[in-house]
Order: sequence, then C-alpha cells, then structure tokens
Amino acid sequence: MKFHFFGKQKKRQSIEDIKSGDIDKATALVHGDRSMLSKLRILVVDDQEFPFSEALQEYQYHIEQMKDATPQKAADFDIVLCDRKGVGKALKSTKQGGALALAIKERFPLKFVALYTSAPEGLFDMEIIKRLDDVVQPGGDVDDFKLILDKWSSKILDPKEQWIRFRTELLKLNIPIHDIANLEEEFVRRYNADELSSFNFEKVKPFLSAVAQGLLIEFLKLAIFRPVTS
Repeated sequence: MKFHFFGKQKKRQSIEDIKSGDIDKATALVHGDRSMLSKLRILVVDDQEFPFSEALQEYQYHIEQMKDATPQKAADFDIVLCDRKGVGKALKSTKQGGALALAIKERFPLKFVALYTSAPEGLFDMEIIKRLDDVVQPGGDVDDFKLILDKWSSKILDPKEQWIRFRTELLKLNIPIHDIANLEEEFVRRYNADELSSFNFEKVKPFLSAVAQGLLIEFLKLAIFRPVTS
C-alpha cells in the first residue's frame, strides 16, 4: 500500500491543468503587453560597461551590472549573462567567465544562465556551453538584444516551462516518479488557487533529500511566482 503524502485527492492534476493566464501573458509580451517583465531580475557580469542597460529600460527591462561576481552574488537574479573574459577571477580558472557561468548554473540550476562570447575564441568551450541555457555573441544593437531577452523571458515567465525544468532536475536527483507526480499535483493546485506562498514544506521533507528541498525553494522563488510590481 503506497502512502500518498499529499493525501487522497479526488482528481489527479498535472502541469497540463495549470491556469493559462500567465502563460498567455508570457507569450503576449513580444506583442506589446510587457507588464510581466517587472518581475525579472537580470544580472550582467562584465568588466566592461554593458552598452544597452539604459536603452533596454524603454522595453521595461531593468539590468544590474557587476564587474565581477561569485555564484552567491547571483542568487537573487533570474537571468545571468556572463562575459567570457575578465570575470570569474575568484575561481582562478583559465575559462574565466565560462567557469563562472557554469558555477552559477551548478549552484542554481533553475536560473537562466548565458555566456557572452565571440566566435571562435569562446565557442570551443563546448562542454561548458552545452550545460548553459544559451550563448550570445557580441555585435548588433539594442533591438537585437531586446529580441534575445524577449526569447529568454517568454520561457522564464511561463509556469509550465519552469515546472518542466524543475522536474528535469528532480529526475537527475533520482526522486521517484510517484513523488514527483504528487508534488506536481500539489504545485498545480496551489498555483491555480494563488496559494503558493503557503506551500506546506513539512509535507515534502520526508520524501525529498536536502538537495531536492533546496531546489524546491529555488523553484518557488522564480520570477513567474512573484507578483507584478508595476
């Protein structure tokens, strides 16, 4: 007899049952409704001045820049873009920003982490690049970069997309499918009822490792689950 740690439910729900409002808004942001972008926290790690920060405010993107960083300094951001050169000095790696981007991704696997590098000098680091979410090459103007951020944001602000990313990480931790399904159902019910802030972690602790519990906390801190601030 299996023990259902979220109790007996009348109808099992999956991520396909999640309410569509925010999914529609995430899709609509590229068509003019950009209100959800106020949820996003974007960090650029570059020892040179990032040229598009001010101009991107016209599109409701707000970017914070650090000349260098550590994984922990990226903890409060949803999108992290690392330049390949001149950053990540504390890691003392010849990969520089590539090593920093990878360290951030390994520490916070649900963040959207990209590398800013030119071809061909940075693209040979394929073992790093394929573990990140994207790679951006220098060149273009603010409109080109806006299109890149729009693409990333439409994924980050989609709760279904974020659940799939979270579920993938749980599977890597060998969490049983049955427990993931129960967690998915509880998440969908809480999300649809706007009750994520009262998510009961005590029900989860007996079934998730400490690493998986930390991943759940990171998941519930994602931008999509924060209220619109403007």
